[in-house]
Amino acid sequence: MTKGGGDGAIQRLWLKSSIRDFDSVKSEQLAKIDAVERAAWQAWDGSLKPREITVQEVSDGEHQAKRVSIRREQQGGDPRFLQIIQKCIDQRCDILGISTSTEAAKALGTGLAALLAQAQGPAEAAQPMAEA
Repeated sequence: MTKGGGDGAIQRLWLKSSIRDFDSVKSEQLAKIDAVERAAWQAWDGSLKPREITVQEVSDGEHQAKRVSIRREQQGGDPRFLQIIQKCIDQRCDILGISTSTEAAKALGTGLAALLAQAQGPAEAAQPMAEA
């Protein structure tokens, strides 16, 4: 260390650099979480669409006949996608330093929990959601 005080300037520069690097890493991680959440919302929306089931029957005999039937079933949505969305929200709150005990976070969590319970149906809704 020199007596000229140049070391303090170097420390300040290093600190500024590490803060920028930390902010950059935070931004990168938040962007990844946003991408996962977007994909989960798209998959959730897709899981709500009616499912088409095609059945083909071929009869044996003199006159082979082919019968095709198409049946559509309404789906209630796959709750696993809502669990992924909730995990993304929790991770984002952790990175941003937002306490999940805030009123806004509680309201969002309650809304997603209600949507998840609705998607799971009465039997599964009684079971607590597993922590990831």
